[in-house]
Amino acid sequence: MMKKPPEYALNILRRLENAGYGAYLVGGGVRDMLLGRRPKDWDVTTAALPEETASVFRSHKMTGAEFGTVTVKSGRRWCEVTTHRVDGEYLDSRKPSNVKFVKSVETDLARRDFTVNAIAYGLRGEFVDPYGGRNDLDAHILRTVRNPDVRFQEDALRMLRALRFSAELGFEIEENTRAAIARNARLVGNISNERVAVELRKILMSSRPEIISDCIELGVLSRYDIQNGDFRYIKRLPKEETVRWAAFAETSGGGREVLKALHLPKRIFNSVE
Repeated sequence: MMKKPPEYALNILRRLENAGYGAYLVGGGVRDMLLGRRPKDWDVTTAALPEETASVFRSHKMTGAEFGTVTVKSGRRWCEVTTHRVDGEYLDSRKPSNVKFVKSVETDLARRDFTVNAIAYGLRGEFVDPYGGRNDLDAHILRTVRNPDVRFQEDALRMLRALRFSAELGFEIEENTRAAIARNARLVGNISNERVAVELRKILMSSRPEIISDCIELGVLSRYDIQNGDFRYIKRLPKEETVRWAAFAETSGGGREVLKALHLPKRIFNSVE
């Protein structure tokens, strides 16, 4: 059953619309709402330029104005509000070198990673869903917005995120999207070990830690000296970081060396035998 957005998030849309700017909730919050899950946070996309957003909210932080993002306070909660934009060239397989602000929410949705994250929700309960994200949610499928090779070459972290979403949501990765991960897996080498570890941790702590096997099979962990194994048993272990990292180290054959390579915090590394 779909949950409704909280009042503090709707109030942000209301205030922006009252000031003459279109605004929508977008991203993981909308996805989780449609799945009946409780979103951890909400993101807003708007036609307002960063300085215009700042003028609407007395309590705000210019946290990423060059990329269109202003963090505003509504009630007791802080929320990121980002201007509709298109991204410039990606030079490091991670972030765009620049952005261009636009007025259309549909244009903004075209830059997003997966169809299930490219759904916008308006103040009156309307959805903007140009890439069939709601259908993919119903089918429990993960696919990229437009060409998967382009999406992954822009931002290599999206490949790990696809696998993590598969683990957390119980979704299957669509065939063309999965094949593109295998073709572009080498680009994960441009992602820091710490960032890789963040995504792996979320997979290990999910109800489908066996997705680690997919990570290895598809090549996104090829820079580490590990092997594939039967990770299915990890789901039966307590959801404690040290326990699950220890199981990963043992099952992958990487031992403490792979944990060291991933730059895990000392409290985790030192707790693993």
